[in-house]
Amino acid sequence: MFYLQRSGSPDQEGPYSFEFLLHMAKEGRLFADDTIIPADGGPSFRAAENLEFGDLEYATPPEAPPTFNPKPTGTKVSPGTIAIISAVVVLSLCCIPSFFIFRTGSQAVQGEMSGVESIDSITALNQVTMATLSYCNDHDGFFPSGMDSTLWKEQLRPYLPAGSVLEINKDMQIEANPNLSVIRQGSVIDPRQTLMFFIRKPVLGDQSAVSNVAGDSGYVNSAGLERSIRRDIYNVPFERGNRRGR
Repeated sequence: MFYLQRSGSPDQEGPYSFEFLLHMAKEGRLFADDTIIPADGGPSFRAAENLEFGDLEYATPPEAPPTFNPKPTGTKVSPGTIAIISAVVVLSLCCIPSFFIFRTGSQAVQGEMSGVESIDSITALNQVTMATLSYCNDHDGFFPSGMDSTLWKEQLRPYLPAGSVLEINKDMQIEANPNLSVIRQGSVIDPRQTLMFFIRKPVLGDQSAVSNVAGDSGYVNSAGLERSIRRDIYNVPFERGNRRGR
Protein backbone atom coordinates (compact mmCIF):
# COMPACT_ATOMS: atom_id res chain seq x y z
CA MET A 1 0.00 0.00 0.00
CA PHE A 2 1.18 3.53 -0.77
CA TYR A 3 0.26 7.10 0.09
CA LEU A 4 0.18 9.79 -2.60
CA GLN A 5 1.32 13.36 -1.97
CA ARG A 6 0.53 15.80 -4.75
CA SER A 7 3.19 18.25 -5.87
CA GLY A 8 2.95 21.43 -3.84
CA SER A 9 0.45 19.95 -1.35
CA PRO A 10 1.22 19.11 2.31
CA ASP A 11 -1.56 16.48 2.43
CA GLN A 12 -1.43 12.79 1.54
CA GLU A 13 -4.05 10.62 -0.14
CA GLY A 14 -4.52 6.91 0.36
CA PRO A 15 -3.45 4.35 1.21
CA TYR A 16 -3.64 3.05 -2.39
CA SER A 17 -2.62 -0.26 -3.87
CA PHE A 18 0.10 -0.16 -6.53
CA GLU A 19 -2.44 -1.41 -9.07
CA PHE A 20 -4.67 1.58 -8.29
CA LEU A 21 -1.74 3.96 -8.82
CA LEU A 22 -1.08 2.32 -12.21
CA HIS A 23 -4.75 2.87 -13.05
CA MET A 24 -4.45 6.55 -12.07
CA ALA A 25 -1.36 6.89 -14.29
CA LYS A 26 -3.23 5.43 -17.28
CA GLU A 27 -6.10 7.87 -16.73
CA GLY A 28 -3.71 10.84 -16.54
CA ARG A 29 -4.47 11.48 -12.84
CA LEU A 30 -0.89 10.80 -11.69
CA PHE A 31 1.85 13.34 -12.39
CA ALA A 32 5.61 13.00 -12.67
CA ASP A 33 6.31 15.28 -9.69
CA ASP A 34 3.82 13.55 -7.36
CA THR A 35 5.46 11.77 -4.42
CA ILE A 36 4.75 8.09 -3.66
CA ILE A 37 5.15 7.14 0.04
CA PRO A 38 5.16 3.42 1.02
CA ALA A 39 2.75 2.72 3.90
CA ASP A 40 5.30 0.35 5.49
CA GLY A 41 7.74 3.20 6.07
CA GLY A 42 10.06 2.62 3.09
CA PRO A 43 11.76 5.47 1.21
CA SER A 44 9.48 7.76 -0.78
CA PHE A 45 10.03 8.47 -4.48
CA ARG A 46 8.73 10.65 -7.32
CA ALA A 47 6.23 9.03 -9.64
CA ALA A 48 8.50 9.82 -12.61
CA GLU A 49 11.19 7.56 -11.08
CA ASN A 50 9.07 4.42 -11.55
CA LEU A 51 9.09 3.34 -15.20
CA GLU A 52 5.94 1.26 -14.76
CA PHE A 53 3.88 4.45 -14.61
CA GLY A 54 5.00 5.36 -18.13
CA ASP A 55 5.81 8.85 -19.41
CA LEU A 56 3.98 11.09 -16.93
CA GLU A 57 3.27 14.77 -17.38
CA TYR A 58 4.27 17.38 -14.83
CA ALA A 59 1.52 19.11 -12.88
CA THR A 60 1.08 22.79 -13.69
CA PRO A 61 1.08 24.86 -10.49
CA PRO A 62 -1.94 27.15 -10.12
CA GLU A 63 -1.37 30.81 -10.84
CA ALA A 64 -1.12 33.01 -7.81
CA PRO A 65 -4.10 35.34 -7.43
CA PRO A 66 -3.33 38.99 -8.18
CA THR A 67 -2.59 41.10 -5.17
CA PHE A 68 -4.47 44.26 -4.51
CA ASN A 69 -3.15 46.84 -2.11
CA PRO A 70 -5.58 49.72 -1.89
CA LYS A 71 -4.10 53.01 -0.92
CA PRO A 72 -5.50 54.63 2.19
CA THR A 73 -7.88 57.41 1.29
CA GLY A 74 -7.72 59.12 4.65
CA THR A 75 -11.52 58.91 5.01
CA LYS A 76 -12.60 58.58 8.63
CA VAL A 77 -15.58 56.53 9.80
CA SER A 78 -17.87 58.44 12.07
CA PRO A 79 -18.85 57.04 15.51
CA GLY A 80 -22.47 56.85 14.34
CA THR A 81 -21.53 54.63 11.40
CA ILE A 82 -19.54 52.31 13.68
CA ALA A 83 -22.53 51.99 16.01
CA ILE A 84 -24.83 51.04 13.11
CA ILE A 85 -22.38 48.42 11.80
CA SER A 86 -22.00 46.92 15.30
CA ALA A 87 -25.77 46.64 15.69
CA VAL A 88 -26.10 44.85 12.35
CA VAL A 89 -23.36 42.36 13.30
CA VAL A 90 -24.99 41.59 16.67
CA LEU A 91 -28.39 41.04 15.05
CA SER A 92 -26.83 38.75 12.44
CA LEU A 93 -25.17 36.62 15.11
CA CYS A 94 -28.42 36.36 17.02
CA CYS A 95 -30.11 34.94 13.91
CA ILE A 96 -27.61 32.12 13.38
CA PRO A 97 -28.98 29.66 16.01
CA SER A 98 -32.54 30.21 14.77
CA PHE A 99 -31.44 29.43 11.22
CA PHE A 100 -30.03 26.03 12.16
CA ILE A 101 -33.02 25.16 14.35
CA PHE A 102 -35.36 26.06 11.53
CA ARG A 103 -33.35 24.03 9.02
CA THR A 104 -33.37 20.95 11.23
CA GLY A 105 -37.08 21.26 11.85
CA SER A 106 -37.91 21.57 8.16
CA GLN A 107 -35.81 18.49 7.39
CA ALA A 108 -37.71 16.46 9.96
CA VAL A 109 -41.04 17.52 8.38
CA GLN A 110 -39.78 16.41 4.97
CA GLY A 111 -38.80 12.97 6.29
CA GLU A 112 -35.04 13.62 6.34
CA MET A 113 -32.73 12.81 9.23
CA SER A 114 -33.14 14.89 12.39
CA GLY A 115 -30.84 15.65 15.31
CA VAL A 116 -31.80 12.39 17.06
CA GLU A 117 -30.33 10.26 14.26
CA SER A 118 -27.24 12.48 14.25
CA ILE A 119 -26.62 11.87 17.97
CA ASP A 120 -27.29 8.14 17.60
CA SER A 121 -24.87 7.96 14.67
CA ILE A 122 -22.04 9.72 16.51
CA THR A 123 -22.62 7.56 19.62
CA ALA A 124 -22.49 4.35 17.58
CA LEU A 125 -19.36 5.48 15.71
CA ASN A 126 -17.67 6.44 19.00
CA GLN A 127 -18.30 2.96 20.40
CA VAL A 128 -17.06 1.02 17.39
CA THR A 129 -14.05 3.33 16.95
CA MET A 130 -12.93 2.94 20.57
CA ALA A 131 -13.43 -0.84 20.27
CA THR A 132 -11.16 -0.84 17.20
CA LEU A 133 -8.41 1.09 19.00
CA SER A 134 -8.59 -1.46 21.85
CA TYR A 135 -8.39 -4.26 19.28
CA CYS A 136 -5.26 -2.68 17.76
CA ASN A 137 -3.62 -2.51 21.19
CA ASP A 138 -4.16 -6.27 21.63
CA HIS A 139 -3.01 -7.23 18.12
CA ASP A 140 0.37 -5.57 17.71
CA GLY A 141 -1.16 -2.43 16.20
CA PHE A 142 -2.98 -4.21 13.37
CA PHE A 143 -6.53 -3.26 12.45
CA PRO A 144 -9.11 -6.08 12.25
CA SER A 145 -8.44 -8.18 9.13
CA GLY A 146 -12.14 -8.08 8.29
CA MET A 147 -12.26 -4.32 7.66
CA ASP A 148 -12.57 -5.09 3.93
CA SER A 149 -15.74 -7.14 4.55
CA THR A 150 -18.31 -7.42 7.36
CA LEU A 151 -16.12 -9.75 9.44
CA TRP A 152 -14.90 -6.79 11.52
CA LYS A 153 -18.27 -6.75 13.31
CA GLU A 154 -17.62 -10.18 14.84
CA GLN A 155 -13.96 -9.38 15.51
CA LEU A 156 -14.94 -6.29 17.53
CA ARG A 157 -17.82 -7.85 19.49
CA PRO A 158 -15.63 -8.70 22.53
CA TYR A 159 -14.51 -5.04 22.69
CA LEU A 160 -17.95 -3.43 22.41
CA PRO A 161 -20.10 -2.46 25.41
CA ALA A 162 -23.17 -4.58 26.00
CA GLY A 163 -26.09 -3.36 23.90
CA SER A 164 -23.91 -1.64 21.28
CA VAL A 165 -25.49 -1.29 17.85
CA LEU A 166 -23.77 -1.47 14.47
CA GLU A 167 -26.64 0.15 12.57
CA ILE A 168 -29.00 3.01 13.30
CA ASN A 169 -31.71 1.53 11.07
CA LYS A 170 -31.79 -0.60 7.93
CA ASP A 171 -30.84 2.40 5.79
CA MET A 172 -27.98 3.56 8.05
CA GLN A 173 -25.33 0.85 8.31
CA ILE A 174 -21.86 1.47 9.75
CA GLU A 175 -19.20 0.76 7.11
CA ALA A 176 -15.44 0.39 7.54
CA ASN A 177 -12.48 1.72 5.53
CA PRO A 178 -11.38 -1.47 3.71
CA ASN A 179 -7.82 -0.20 3.21
CA LEU A 180 -7.17 -0.48 6.95
CA SER A 181 -7.40 -4.29 6.90
CA VAL A 182 -3.81 -4.72 5.70
CA ILE A 183 -1.87 -2.11 7.68
CA ARG A 184 -0.83 -1.19 11.21
CA GLN A 185 -2.32 1.75 13.06
CA GLY A 186 1.07 3.47 13.26
CA SER A 187 1.62 3.35 9.49
CA VAL A 188 -1.23 5.78 8.76
CA ILE A 189 0.48 9.07 7.87
CA ASP A 190 -2.48 11.37 8.50
CA PRO A 191 -4.75 9.68 11.08
CA ARG A 192 -6.93 12.78 11.57
CA GLN A 193 -7.94 12.86 7.91
CA THR A 194 -8.08 9.08 7.26
CA LEU A 195 -11.55 7.67 7.88
CA MET A 196 -12.06 4.54 9.99
CA PHE A 197 -15.86 4.14 9.93
CA PHE A 198 -18.70 6.01 8.25
CA ILE A 199 -22.46 6.08 7.68
CA ARG A 200 -23.19 7.17 4.12
CA LYS A 201 -26.73 8.50 4.55
CA PRO A 202 -26.80 12.19 5.58
CA VAL A 203 -27.84 12.81 9.18
CA LEU A 204 -27.78 16.61 9.26
CA GLY A 205 -28.59 18.36 6.00
CA ASP A 206 -25.92 17.23 3.54
CA GLN A 207 -23.55 15.91 6.24
CA SER A 208 -22.69 12.25 6.95
CA ALA A 209 -21.31 10.95 10.26
CA VAL A 210 -17.78 9.49 10.22
CA SER A 211 -14.86 8.64 12.53
CA ASN A 212 -11.12 8.83 11.85
CA VAL A 213 -8.05 6.76 12.71
CA ALA A 214 -7.13 9.24 15.47
CA GLY A 215 -10.32 8.19 17.30
CA ASP A 216 -12.40 11.30 16.67
CA SER A 217 -15.92 11.37 15.25
CA GLY A 218 -17.57 14.12 13.25
CA TYR A 219 -19.18 15.05 9.94
CA VAL A 220 -18.20 15.29 6.28
CA ASN A 221 -20.04 16.46 3.19
CA SER A 222 -22.02 13.45 1.91
CA ALA A 223 -21.15 14.10 -1.74
CA GLY A 224 -17.45 14.40 -0.85
CA LEU A 225 -17.65 11.12 1.09
CA GLU A 226 -19.15 9.32 -1.92
CA ARG A 227 -16.38 10.66 -4.19
CA SER A 228 -13.77 9.52 -1.70
CA ILE A 229 -15.29 6.02 -1.57
CA ARG A 230 -15.42 5.74 -5.38
CA ARG A 231 -11.77 6.83 -5.64
CA ASP A 232 -10.75 4.39 -2.88
CA ILE A 233 -9.23 7.26 -0.85
CA TYR A 234 -11.25 7.38 2.41
CA ASN A 235 -9.47 10.63 3.25
CA VAL A 236 -11.96 13.47 3.78
CA PRO A 237 -11.56 16.62 5.95
CA PHE A 238 -14.35 16.75 8.50
CA GLU A 239 -15.72 18.87 11.31
CA ARG A 240 -15.24 17.23 14.69
CA GLY A 241 -18.37 16.14 16.54
CA ASN A 242 -18.06 14.37 19.89
CA ARG A 243 -14.40 13.79 20.64
CA ARG A 244 -13.41 10.60 22.37
CA GLY A 245 -12.49 11.00 25.98
CA ARG A 246 -8.85 11.86 26.62
